[in-house]
Amino acid sequence: TVENNTVNGKPLVYLENTSNQTITDAGQVILVNCDNITLANLNLSNASVGVELCGTNNSRIMNNTVSDNMLGIALTESSSGNTLTNNTVNKNGAAGIYLASSSNDNTVRNNIANSNTIWGIWLDSSNNNTIYNNYFDNLDNARDNGNNTWNTTNTTGPNIVGGPYLGGNYWSDYSGNDTNGDGFGDTPYNNITGDSNKDYLPLVPAAATLVGYVNFTGRDPNGT
Repeated sequence: TVENNTVNGKPLVYLENTSNQTITDAGQVILVNCDNITLANLNLSNASVGVELCGTNNSRIMNNTVSDNMLGIALTESSSGNTLTNNTVNKNGAAGIYLASSSNDNTVRNNIANSNTIWGIWLDSSNNNTIYNNYFDNLDNARDNGNNTWNTTNTTGPNIVGGPYLGGNYWSDYSGNDTNGDGFGDTPYNNITGDSNKDYLPLVPAAATLVGYVNFTGRDPNGT
């Protein structure tokens, strides 16, 4: 409920044509035509959207918990050059993370998107985004009708499921094997709905690492 510029007792932060600010207290954040904004350490819940960037560039969304909204984190209207890192995005309605309307050249990494009602992440008419080292456990993990990259090159980690190398993402519905034990699936993850996008280095936890990451509902694997 939004009343008197608050959402659930916290400030509704609406910025337009603003640059070089850091937001550390909010119940909902909407940025329109902004640049170089940092959103950090927020708990955003029970709104239509937790965070929305419209035509906003070169900003950072980091270390937030975004839950029980219709959309968790949304980038729209050509929002580009932004970075989403270390966020927990869960139990949202349509999608946990949503990039739309030519929101290009963004980086999505080190996030946990779990128990979202439909999509963990949804990319609609957006291209050249890089999505890697995220943890996806949702009804449908990903939808993408653009041209985006779902893994980085094989580099030294650790990764989000405790493995030694960075590559792609952890997918709860990946059914491939890791026969050589390098922490990557032997076959690409190809369950991304939409175009022909694939994660060529899907993360596969070792059996010991997997304990604590399975059979959780509405909780991130770090127990927060």
